Amino acid sequence: MKDRIYRDANAGDPYACLGVAYYYHTGKEQEQDIPTAIKWYEKAAEGKCPRAHWELAKLYRDGEVVPRDLSHYVEHLRASAELGNSEAQLAFGLEC
Repeated sequence: MKDRIYRDANAGDPYACLGVAYYYHTGKEQEQDIPTAIKWYEKAAEGKCPRAHWELAKLYRDGEVVPRDLSHYVEHLRASAELGNSEAQLAFGLEC
């Protein structure tokens, strides 16, 4: 399964990119690597994956693994909300 996700991600499937980002973000089945996770989240977000935008928004909001950046937070939060992510829609409604 893991090989298929990597193959599909390298072919540009945004949801496979999200899966690869998750592997790197959490350290599932490999060593944790946050910069690589962010790269894959960004690829997934470029493919209009709402969950990828949401994950990036949270990273920029929290500032624990990347410098806190509220403009990037709002950018990704808005994109995720507009793409239908209900968690992002709620956060956008409450915070923006």
